[in-house]
Amino acid sequence: MDIKQLRCFLAVAQHLNFGRAAAELHMTQPPLTRQIQGLERALGVTLFTRTKRHVALTAAGETLQQGAIQLLDQLDRLQQRTSWVAEGKLGELTIGFVSTANQRVLPPLLQQFRQQHPQVNLQLLELTGDEQIELLAQGEIDLGCLFEPVSHPLQSKVVSRERFVAVVPAAHPLAGGFDSDHAIPCRQLLKESFVFIPRSRSPRLFDCVMAYARAQGANPKISQEARQMQTVLGLVAAGVGVSIVPESVTQLRRDDIRYLPLQPEPPELATSIVWDAGNPSPVLPLFLQTLQ
Repeated sequence: MDIKQLRCFLAVAQHLNFGRAAAELHMTQPPLTRQIQGLERALGVTLFTRTKRHVALTAAGETLQQGAIQLLDQLDRLQQRTSWVAEGKLGELTIGFVSTANQRVLPPLLQQFRQQHPQVNLQLLELTGDEQIELLAQGEIDLGCLFEPVSHPLQSKVVSRERFVAVVPAAHPLAGGFDSDHAIPCRQLLKESFVFIPRSRSPRLFDCVMAYARAQGANPKISQEARQMQTVLGLVAAGVGVSIVPESVTQLRRDDIRYLPLQPEPPELATSIVWDAGNPSPVLPLFLQTLQ
Protein backbone atom coordinates (compact mmCIF):
# COMPACT_ATOMS: atom_id res chain seq x y z
CA MET A 1 0.00 0.00 0.00
CA ASP A 2 1.41 3.39 -0.95
CA ILE A 3 0.32 7.02 -0.91
CA LYS A 4 -0.60 7.08 -4.60
CA GLN A 5 -2.90 4.10 -4.15
CA LEU A 6 -4.61 5.77 -1.21
CA ARG A 7 -5.17 9.01 -3.14
CA CYS A 8 -6.65 7.02 -6.03
CA PHE A 9 -8.86 5.10 -3.62
CA LEU A 10 -10.17 8.27 -1.96
CA ALA A 11 -11.02 9.83 -5.32
CA VAL A 12 -13.08 6.80 -6.31
CA ALA A 13 -14.65 6.61 -2.84
CA GLN A 14 -15.71 10.24 -3.12
CA HIS A 15 -17.19 10.08 -6.62
CA LEU A 16 -18.21 6.39 -6.65
CA ASN A 17 -17.40 6.64 -10.33
CA PHE A 18 -14.12 5.58 -11.89
CA GLY A 19 -14.43 7.94 -14.84
CA ARG A 20 -14.97 11.08 -12.75
CA ALA A 21 -12.27 10.01 -10.28
CA ALA A 22 -9.79 9.49 -13.13
CA ALA A 23 -10.60 12.94 -14.53
CA GLU A 24 -9.97 14.54 -11.12
CA LEU A 25 -6.62 12.76 -10.88
CA HIS A 26 -5.66 13.72 -14.45
CA MET A 27 -5.24 10.10 -15.50
CA THR A 28 -7.11 7.61 -17.63
CA GLN A 29 -9.44 5.01 -16.19
CA PRO A 30 -7.38 1.82 -16.81
CA PRO A 31 -4.37 2.94 -14.70
CA LEU A 32 -6.78 4.04 -11.98
CA THR A 33 -8.42 0.63 -11.98
CA ARG A 34 -5.00 -1.03 -11.69
CA GLN A 35 -4.16 1.16 -8.70
CA ILE A 36 -7.34 0.10 -6.91
CA GLN A 37 -6.78 -3.56 -7.76
CA GLY A 38 -3.20 -3.35 -6.48
CA LEU A 39 -4.44 -1.80 -3.23
CA GLU A 40 -7.03 -4.54 -2.79
CA ARG A 41 -4.40 -7.22 -3.35
CA ALA A 42 -2.03 -5.58 -0.86
CA LEU A 43 -4.77 -5.46 1.79
CA GLY A 44 -6.38 -8.76 0.89
CA VAL A 45 -9.86 -7.21 0.88
CA THR A 46 -12.47 -5.97 -1.57
CA LEU A 47 -12.95 -2.24 -1.31
CA PHE A 48 -15.72 -1.67 -3.87
CA THR A 49 -18.64 -3.61 -5.19
CA ARG A 50 -18.96 -2.89 -8.91
CA THR A 51 -21.61 -3.35 -11.54
CA LYS A 52 -21.84 -1.71 -14.93
CA ARG A 53 -24.03 1.02 -13.45
CA HIS A 54 -23.09 1.15 -9.81
CA VAL A 55 -20.03 1.44 -7.60
CA ALA A 56 -20.30 1.22 -3.81
CA LEU A 57 -17.92 0.96 -0.89
CA THR A 58 -17.77 -2.27 1.03
CA ALA A 59 -17.58 -2.25 4.83
CA ALA A 60 -13.80 -2.63 4.51
CA GLY A 61 -13.75 0.24 2.04
CA GLU A 62 -15.65 2.52 4.42
CA THR A 63 -13.18 1.73 7.18
CA LEU A 64 -10.22 2.45 4.92
CA GLN A 65 -11.81 5.68 3.72
CA GLN A 66 -12.05 7.07 7.24
CA GLY A 67 -8.47 6.16 8.10
CA ALA A 68 -7.04 7.27 4.76
CA ILE A 69 -8.61 10.72 5.04
CA GLN A 70 -6.97 11.21 8.45
CA LEU A 71 -3.67 9.74 7.31
CA LEU A 72 -3.36 11.87 4.18
CA ASP A 73 -4.45 14.97 6.06
CA GLN A 74 -1.68 14.34 8.61
CA LEU A 75 0.78 13.72 5.80
CA ASP A 76 -0.15 16.96 4.05
CA ARG A 77 0.27 18.90 7.28
CA LEU A 78 3.59 17.18 7.95
CA GLN A 79 4.83 18.09 4.48
CA GLN A 80 3.74 21.71 5.00
CA ARG A 81 5.40 21.93 8.42
CA THR A 82 8.59 20.36 7.07
CA SER A 83 8.68 22.95 4.31
CA TRP A 84 8.05 25.79 6.76
CA VAL A 85 10.85 24.58 9.04
CA ALA A 86 13.28 24.43 6.12
CA GLU A 87 12.27 27.97 5.11
CA GLY A 88 12.51 29.27 8.69
CA LYS A 89 8.78 30.04 8.84
CA LEU A 90 8.28 27.51 11.63
CA GLY A 91 10.68 26.80 14.44
CA GLU A 92 12.31 28.48 17.39
CA LEU A 93 14.71 31.36 17.91
CA THR A 94 16.45 32.01 21.23
CA ILE A 95 17.39 35.61 21.92
CA GLY A 96 19.51 36.90 24.79
CA PHE A 97 19.25 40.53 25.82
CA VAL A 98 20.54 43.01 28.36
CA SER A 99 17.79 44.40 30.57
CA THR A 100 17.82 47.93 29.13
CA ALA A 101 17.16 46.57 25.62
CA ASN A 102 13.73 45.46 26.79
CA GLN A 103 12.65 49.08 27.23
CA ARG A 104 13.09 50.50 23.75
CA VAL A 105 15.22 48.37 21.42
CA LEU A 106 13.69 44.90 21.35
CA PRO A 107 9.90 45.49 21.51
CA PRO A 108 9.48 46.95 17.97
CA LEU A 109 11.78 44.30 16.46
CA LEU A 110 9.92 41.47 18.18
CA GLN A 111 6.53 42.89 17.23
CA GLN A 112 7.48 43.19 13.57
CA PHE A 113 8.94 39.67 13.45
CA ARG A 114 5.93 38.10 15.18
CA GLN A 115 3.55 39.79 12.75
CA GLN A 116 5.50 38.42 9.78
CA HIS A 117 6.25 34.96 11.22
CA PRO A 118 3.61 34.02 13.81
CA GLN A 119 4.56 30.31 13.65
CA VAL A 120 8.07 30.92 15.06
CA ASN A 121 8.46 30.52 18.81
CA LEU A 122 10.70 33.17 20.35
CA GLN A 123 12.57 32.29 23.54
CA LEU A 124 13.80 35.41 25.36
CA LEU A 125 16.52 35.25 28.02
CA GLU A 126 17.73 38.22 30.07
CA LEU A 127 21.52 37.83 30.22
CA THR A 128 24.62 39.92 30.68
CA GLY A 129 26.61 40.80 27.58
CA ASP A 130 29.41 38.40 28.50
CA GLU A 131 26.92 35.59 29.10
CA GLN A 132 25.43 36.20 25.66
CA ILE A 133 28.80 36.08 23.92
CA GLU A 134 29.64 32.82 25.64
CA LEU A 135 26.29 31.23 24.79
CA LEU A 136 26.49 32.44 21.19
CA ALA A 137 29.89 30.76 20.83
CA GLN A 138 28.42 27.55 22.28
CA GLY A 139 25.36 27.68 20.01
CA GLU A 140 23.02 27.88 23.02
CA ILE A 141 21.35 31.08 21.81
CA ASP A 142 20.79 32.35 18.27
CA LEU A 143 20.95 36.10 18.81
CA GLY A 144 22.25 38.52 21.38
CA CYS A 145 21.24 42.08 22.13
CA LEU A 146 24.01 43.82 24.03
CA PHE A 147 26.13 46.94 24.39
CA GLU A 148 28.99 47.74 22.05
CA PRO A 149 31.84 47.13 21.67
CA VAL A 150 31.63 43.45 20.81
CA SER A 151 35.15 42.11 21.35
CA HIS A 152 34.54 38.70 19.81
CA PRO A 153 34.52 37.34 16.23
CA LEU A 154 30.76 37.67 15.87
CA GLN A 155 28.56 39.48 13.39
CA SER A 156 26.82 42.56 14.76
CA LYS A 157 24.59 45.41 13.74
CA VAL A 158 23.96 48.55 15.80
CA VAL A 159 20.22 48.96 16.34
CA SER A 160 20.16 51.78 18.88
CA ARG A 161 22.26 54.72 20.07
CA GLU A 162 21.36 56.64 23.18
CA ARG A 163 22.79 59.14 25.67
CA PHE A 164 22.96 58.87 29.43
CA VAL A 165 20.79 60.82 31.85
CA ALA A 166 20.98 61.49 35.57
CA VAL A 167 18.43 60.01 37.94
CA VAL A 168 17.84 61.52 41.38
CA PRO A 169 15.15 61.25 44.08
CA ALA A 170 12.13 63.43 43.39
CA ALA A 171 12.73 65.36 46.64
CA HIS A 172 16.46 65.87 46.00
CA PRO A 173 17.63 69.51 45.71
CA LEU A 174 19.08 68.80 42.27
CA ALA A 175 15.66 67.70 41.04
CA GLY A 176 14.20 71.14 41.65
CA GLY A 177 17.20 73.18 40.63
CA PHE A 178 17.59 71.95 37.06
CA ASP A 179 15.34 71.26 34.10
CA SER A 180 15.68 70.06 30.51
CA ASP A 181 17.16 73.44 29.52
CA HIS A 182 19.69 73.45 32.36
CA ALA A 183 21.48 70.13 32.62
CA ILE A 184 23.06 68.87 35.82
CA PRO A 185 26.85 69.29 35.79
CA CYS A 186 28.39 65.86 36.04
CA ARG A 187 30.84 66.99 38.74
CA GLN A 188 28.05 68.26 40.95
CA LEU A 189 25.98 65.11 40.55
CA LEU A 190 28.86 62.83 41.46
CA LYS A 191 29.53 64.59 44.72
CA GLU A 192 26.60 62.48 45.87
CA SER A 193 26.65 58.82 46.81
CA PHE A 194 26.31 56.74 43.67
CA VAL A 195 24.11 53.70 42.98
CA PHE A 196 25.03 51.52 40.03
CA ILE A 197 25.08 48.08 38.49
CA PRO A 198 28.31 46.19 39.33
CA ARG A 199 30.93 45.90 36.62
CA SER A 200 30.69 42.10 36.74
CA ARG A 201 27.06 42.43 35.65
CA SER A 202 27.54 44.93 32.82
CA PRO A 203 31.20 45.85 32.16
CA ARG A 204 30.45 47.89 29.01
CA LEU A 205 27.84 50.03 30.72
CA PHE A 206 29.97 50.42 33.85
CA ASP A 207 33.12 51.38 31.97
CA CYS A 208 31.32 53.88 29.77
CA VAL A 209 29.77 55.74 32.71
CA MET A 210 32.97 55.69 34.77
CA ALA A 211 35.05 56.94 31.85
CA TYR A 212 32.61 59.82 31.32
CA ALA A 213 32.66 60.75 34.99
CA ARG A 214 36.44 60.62 35.29
CA ALA A 215 36.84 62.68 32.13
CA GLN A 216 35.08 65.47 34.08
CA GLY A 217 37.48 65.06 36.99
CA ALA A 218 34.89 63.22 39.10
CA ASN A 219 35.54 59.93 40.83
CA PRO A 220 32.18 58.30 41.61
CA LYS A 221 31.76 57.02 45.15
CA ILE A 222 29.63 53.91 44.72
CA SER A 223 27.73 53.39 47.94
CA GLN A 224 25.43 50.65 46.70
CA GLU A 225 25.34 48.18 43.81
CA ALA A 226 22.27 46.49 42.32
CA ARG A 227 22.01 43.78 39.66
CA GLN A 228 18.84 45.09 38.01
CA MET A 229 18.14 48.56 36.64
CA GLN A 230 14.72 48.57 38.32
CA THR A 231 16.52 48.01 41.64
CA VAL A 232 18.88 50.91 40.92
CA LEU A 233 15.85 53.16 40.43
CA GLY A 234 14.24 51.88 43.61
CA LEU A 235 17.38 52.60 45.64
CA VAL A 236 17.61 56.10 44.16
CA ALA A 237 13.97 56.69 45.06
CA ALA A 238 14.73 55.56 48.62
CA GLY A 239 17.45 58.20 48.92
CA VAL A 240 20.38 55.77 48.92
CA GLY A 241 22.11 57.77 46.20
CA VAL A 242 21.93 59.09 42.66
CA SER A 243 22.81 57.38 39.38
CA ILE A 244 23.49 57.73 35.68
CA VAL A 245 21.44 55.47 33.40
CA PRO A 246 20.88 54.97 29.67
CA GLU A 247 18.15 57.21 28.28
CA SER A 248 15.99 54.19 27.42
CA VAL A 249 15.54 53.57 31.16
CA THR A 250 13.35 56.67 31.28
CA GLN A 251 10.60 54.41 29.90
CA LEU A 252 10.36 53.13 33.49
CA ARG A 253 8.20 55.93 34.89
CA ARG A 254 8.13 56.57 38.62
CA ASP A 255 6.75 59.49 40.62
CA ASP A 256 9.50 59.27 43.23
CA ILE A 257 12.48 59.91 40.91
CA ARG A 258 13.46 62.47 38.31
CA TYR A 259 15.43 61.97 35.09
CA LEU A 260 17.58 64.94 34.14
CA PRO A 261 20.07 65.70 31.34
CA LEU A 262 23.78 65.89 32.04
CA GLN A 263 26.44 68.48 31.28
CA PRO A 264 28.70 68.12 29.37
CA GLU A 265 26.88 65.88 26.93
CA PRO A 266 27.59 62.23 27.75
CA PRO A 267 28.91 59.80 25.15
CA GLU A 268 26.58 57.60 23.15
CA LEU A 269 25.87 54.05 24.24
CA ALA A 270 25.34 51.72 21.28
CA THR A 271 23.24 48.55 21.49
CA SER A 272 23.77 45.86 18.85
CA ILE A 273 22.14 42.68 17.68
CA VAL A 274 24.88 40.03 17.60
CA TRP A 275 24.98 36.59 15.99
CA ASP A 276 27.30 33.83 14.81
CA ALA A 277 27.59 33.77 11.01
CA GLY A 278 27.96 29.98 11.17
CA ASN A 279 24.61 29.45 12.87
CA PRO A 280 22.64 27.04 10.62
CA SER A 281 19.20 28.09 11.90
CA PRO A 282 16.87 28.82 8.95
CA VAL A 283 14.94 31.21 11.19
CA LEU A 284 17.93 33.47 11.87
CA PRO A 285 18.11 35.08 8.37
CA LEU A 286 14.41 35.95 8.60
CA PHE A 287 14.95 37.81 11.88
CA LEU A 288 17.96 39.61 10.47
CA GLN A 289 15.75 40.93 7.68
CA THR A 290 13.88 42.97 10.30
CA LEU A 291 17.10 44.90 10.96
CA GLN A 292 17.37 46.22 7.42
